[in-house]
Amino acid sequence: MRDFSSRPDIDHLALLAALQREFHAHLLVADPDAPVPSCGRWTVRDLTVHLSDVHLWAADMAQGLASAPDEERPAEHPEDLAAHYRSCAAHLHETLTQLSPDAPARIFGGDGTASFWRRRQVHETLIHLHDLAESLDAEPPEAGAEVWADGIDEIITVMHPRQVRRGRAERRRRRSA
Repeated sequence: MRDFSSRPDIDHLALLAALQREFHAHLLVADPDAPVPSCGRWTVRDLTVHLSDVHLWAADMAQGLASAPDEERPAEHPEDLAAHYRSCAAHLHETLTQLSPDAPARIFGGDGTASFWRRRQVHETLIHLHDLAESLDAEPPEAGAEVWADGIDEIITVMHPRQVRRGRAERRRRRSA
């Protein structure tokens, strides 16, 4: 069982809660039809439904319930985006709070621990909070250098290898001297 929980100096669960609260606060003033420039053709609604769905899927994976990492949920078009997001975020946070960090969980490519999902959802939420803030012309989210460094580490050790396995990226090649 691989452990990708990374940095013990980051309280991923507390940080996740703070990021989720900030995302929700932005939704209270956001226009659901506003474009999100960093996400192609997505609107605030598209971004919010995506992150809500990811939170629900991650909660399932942390509990070992999801049968495949890329199962799609039926498309939702919630009337009240902020309430919908708050509900999905609360479900994820409650799930991760109830699970020990060492609890067995499904992760990308196999078995791991629930701590993986604490970390993964911090980075997922942080980057999409950044997207939402940009859409609102608001200040970007505050995150310390250690959190951004942890995100870069996750890209290198988790996300890029996943994209290679899925045929979406090429394996990094070492340069010869």
